[in-house]
Amino acid sequence: MKNMRKKRGFRREPFLPYADFVRAVCAEGCAALPDVRLRRMAEEAAAREDDVRLYAALREMIRRETGKTLFETQLAAAFAMQQGKIAELPTGEGKTLCAVLTAAALALRGTPVHVLAFNDYLAARDCALGTPVFARCGLTASCVTEKTGPAARRAAYRSDVLYIAAKEAAYDELRNFLCMEPQALTENPFAAAIADEADSLLIDAARIPLVLAGEAPGGAEASERAEAIVSALPAGAVESDAETHRVWLTDAGIDAAQALAGADLYARENETLLSAVLAALEAHFLLKNGRDYIVRGGKIEIIDAPTGRCAAGRRFPDALQRAVERMERMERIEPAPQTVIYNMTYMRAFLLRYRFLCGMTGTAASAAQAFRRLYGLSVCAVPPHRPCIRQDEPDAVFPDAQSRDGALLRRLRAENARGRPVLVGTGSVRESEALSARLSAEGLDHSVLNAREDAREAAVIAQAGRPGRITISTNMAGRGVDIRLGGADGAAEQAVRAAGGLLVLGTALNRSRRLDDQLRGRAGRQGDPGGSRFYLAAPEGGDGARALRRQQREAERQDTETRYILERYAAVLEERRAMVSAYRKALLCGGQAPALVRRHAPALHRALCAAHGEAAVEKAERQLTLYFLTRCWSDYLAAMEDKRRGIHLEVVAGRDPLDSYRRFAFSAFEEMQADLREAVSNAMARCTITGDGVDLEREGFSTADAAWAYWLDDRADQFSRLPALMGGVSGAVRKMAEKTAPVRRLFSRIG
Repeated sequence: MKNMRKKRGFRREPFLPYADFVRAVCAEGCAALPDVRLRRMAEEAAAREDDVRLYAALREMIRRETGKTLFETQLAAAFAMQQGKIAELPTGEGKTLCAVLTAAALALRGTPVHVLAFNDYLAARDCALGTPVFARCGLTASCVTEKTGPAARRAAYRSDVLYIAAKEAAYDELRNFLCMEPQALTENPFAAAIADEADSLLIDAARIPLVLAGEAPGGAEASERAEAIVSALPAGAVESDAETHRVWLTDAGIDAAQALAGADLYARENETLLSAVLAALEAHFLLKNGRDYIVRGGKIEIIDAPTGRCAAGRRFPDALQRAVERMERMERIEPAPQTVIYNMTYMRAFLLRYRFLCGMTGTAASAAQAFRRLYGLSVCAVPPHRPCIRQDEPDAVFPDAQSRDGALLRRLRAENARGRPVLVGTGSVRESEALSARLSAEGLDHSVLNAREDAREAAVIAQAGRPGRITISTNMAGRGVDIRLGGADGAAEQAVRAAGGLLVLGTALNRSRRLDDQLRGRAGRQGDPGGSRFYLAAPEGGDGARALRRQQREAERQDTETRYILERYAAVLEERRAMVSAYRKALLCGGQAPALVRRHAPALHRALCAAHGEAAVEKAERQLTLYFLTRCWSDYLAAMEDKRRGIHLEVVAGRDPLDSYRRFAFSAFEEMQADLREAVSNAMARCTITGDGVDLEREGFSTADAAWAYWLDDRADQFSRLPALMGGVSGAVRKMAEKTAPVRRLFSRIG
């Protein structure tokens, strides 16, 4: 087994190969060099690929600009990233400066670098720290956020180093698909990328589709009818499984729903209504306000489970989004529009476009296999600068939530009396607010940090290390949060140290051990004293801590399986998206002349050229091809999404879902190409052509204007393995399916 694991590359790369390099860097005497000579040294070392002298010069530049001397462990982590690896550096060890060092080393060699952050806040914060260092090196640095305008955005991409949220960079690439003029393109060199919090970006976000969408009329009526139907369903009409996130109508529920609808929901003409009913079922029985989303400012804001934060620009799939809005009785000025998807991609597909990719995180070890399988990246484990002396107490498991909360309150009172600061990590907004109410009743002063209180984040964190301070937080405090002992000014640091440092208490296990470790990592940073413990309620009929950890391992296994399944489905769509994008860019930039009409309607092409001239015809054809390519691709995406929603029916029919999906993708793509040729030819025959081509607006062809870009909260249940999938199929569907021999054999195999 050991040999097999070694061959497959599951082991982390140790720190030792970099020890000699680090010692050599530290031995280079740069402190006495003036700024001009130091910069020249860095430039010459970069040109000669002398990493030792380059890193020595950059280390001194960082010291002069920030006043901080990089630890040997930081040097090793930076160099590991330069080698194209994921550096595992413990929390609190200064990963931001590691990224600055690696980015400067790559940029001085002439490679544009993108530092990909998890959100706009982190991108802006890290850019502010790194920009003076880059300027000292003669490099330019910029930051792009959601609020950055188009012109400033295009200019920022020409910088040597760009700090940007990963999703924002992906959206920029998607927006290029709507450009009708070359100068409107945002040119991404896709040279080198450094992923901050790499496990979150490269693993957790890999399965989430990024969508560029607009509006089309219609769709509100079906949503309203579905809400009325689901709200009126009798008891026993619905069954659900929260663990697998599935909900379905029972046989009695199907009869009741169809009676309420006054129609056969499974008839082809009622597909829209059926989709809306299924979405309403999910909204009512699987989603919870305060756990999955919050209502704020008249809008639904989705809570990102790994971070506990509201996911900016993220929404549920169209029908589910409307179902949640209906359920929450939200007031809308206009009927909800139907979403038209212009383009979409997956985070993994976008990241793989970079010719060089590396990253850093404090919790890479448990994801080493996923890094290698998804990206071909190995993990280098770097030890902490100072040994971690945090005391991690064993899990405290109680028979129910009530006894757990009682023990937690007793512990909080005791630590508060000692003057020890405590960070309590909860599993949801509702849980944090319920605990806050109990602490208020006990007269214990505290602060709350969750998705509803995100505007106060900086102020809450600044005071979280003060003596006796109690801070309640969701996973918002799990990444990128540095709690200083004694408070922001450190005035009471010695008193807090004497009390034992920061204590981290968790009230629930996350779906991933990495998230638990991130929470623990808020305490005991850089050799500080600290402690951690999880207070847990045992599952019903479970055997305490072992049952909870077993559930966590099972959740991790399910997430991993889902990720790999989605990867295969996403690859089918991504292959065609890349083809269409490349063709569109070639047309837009003039590298490829449109030839659809010339090839498929040669007589029409000759007549048009004789009437208007070949140059005017070519320009008109290019405009119309770009316009209809956007429309046809949007129709293709809609067809693929419809196919994916009903992919489980392929299982019922005894067919392989992935194979059916691939076949459909191929045939639908051929139809899209035929539709494109026909649409362009018909438009060329009836449009007025001038020397400037075609006036699209006058001809009634309004160009696509993206109304929003968002992360799709993807549900992967339809891609589950057969036994799990068929468990949610109602008896009525089973009866229909069992009429065919292949399906009878299928049911006999899976029980």
